[in-house]
Amino acid sequence: MKILLIGSSPVILILANILNNQSHEVTIVESRRNIGGAWRIGKPFPQIKSLVPIYNNIMLACSEYEAINFKKALNLLEKHHIKYESPEYNVKVEKPFTKFPYKKVNIEPLVNQIQNNNILFIRNHIENIKVSDESIEVEKIGSFDYIFIPESIPIKSIYIPSRLDLKHTHIYSHHLHLLLTEDFLDKNRNTFFSEPFSKVFDRGSLLPVKTNGQTFAHFRGRISREFKNQKTLDVINSCPIISSRKIISKKRYIYISSYLSDESKNKLENKIKKLNRIKLLKTGQLVESVLELYKYLSFKK
Repeated sequence: MKILLIGSSPVILILANILNNQSHEVTIVESRRNIGGAWRIGKPFPQIKSLVPIYNNIMLACSEYEAINFKKALNLLEKHHIKYESPEYNVKVEKPFTKFPYKKVNIEPLVNQIQNNNILFIRNHIENIKVSDESIEVEKIGSFDYIFIPESIPIKSIYIPSRLDLKHTHIYSHHLHLLLTEDFLDKNRNTFFSEPFSKVFDRGSLLPVKTNGQTFAHFRGRISREFKNQKTLDVINSCPIISSRKIISKKRYIYISSYLSDESKNKLENKIKKLNRIKLLKTGQLVESVLELYKYLSFKK
């Protein structure tokens, strides 16, 4: 069967691997340059030779249900090439999450697996989808038997068969990477991952980076709502923990999260009840979203 997956979040990549292992013809459409969603990896600075998380790499249970089923979710990650381990650094989270399990994850092996498989990647932005009893027509992409749509993908309209306009809320999160001199680690050795981190960064991590015999400090912080509209230097100067004199390089990333409105979600769910060709994927909580993938371990018409 020809199956289209929209987006390239960890959940989509795991699903792509699941469906590909069942010999389905899988296509992924992603509008961004990089894949991995919130777990995207990259090299923010030339001094960092290995791939590092750009946004986040801590998977945390966010409810009693997720905590109870955390191991089950990890089993699926492991089966589909996502490595996980207990962080070698201190992790601080606010209540009530302090009692829930967490792991540090590495999506790179799954990305490599996906790229080596017969999975087609298309970089494009989808705005319109037309669904009939026979097939699904996606503008500029082609015809498919099934389509998986995450709740977080900002598709403007779907014809099922009449037009259904969808509304989304967009959240822009700003992430600042700083490469600092090694002595910055000496004063902050116990500050490695914290959520919240400070009034300036609602999430922050500090890790040593070794390259060519040199050690640097790599700080990654998500700028809080109060400060994210400020210029980068103003953000840095507002955080007393960080000394601008110790900064070697800096880089800022913006991650856009989209959420389907409750009204649009209800309308879409009602429309697709009789149309088995469209699958709406939960994306609100990561562990819960991974657990939902178990239903697709054997996907047939």
